Amino acid sequence: MINELVQRVFATRNNTHLAHWKTKSYAQHQALGDFYEDTITSIDTLVEAFQGMFDLISVKELPCEVCTDVIKCMEEDLIWFSENRTKITKGSEMVDNLLQELEHVYSKTLYKLNNLS
Repeated sequence: MINELVQRVFATRNNTHLAHWKTKSYAQHQALGDFYEDTITSIDTLVEAFQGMFDLISVKELPCEVCTDVIKCMEEDLIWFSENRTKITKGSEMVDNLLQELEHVYSKTLYKLNNLS
């Protein structure tokens, strides 16, 4: 399940980077830029901690489909994180805390996109 988490996060991260380049809104540009930078740090920390507790992961490929509505993609990811929390974290509170940090990155970006741009 951690592999799918990585795939989803990278797909959304890459799509927000593309949206970051396209937008004509400075507020969106900043929010999306913060998202793709913060997401890499957050997922890296989560995966390294997961591997320290369990085993090395093996992500075979990263999806490259383009999501035209990054807000919808982020919202769908947050729902998926919640629905799969136990499988992702394997019951580890520490990994769950790091997943919550990733959720924080998503949620604060959604707040900025929905309310400040």
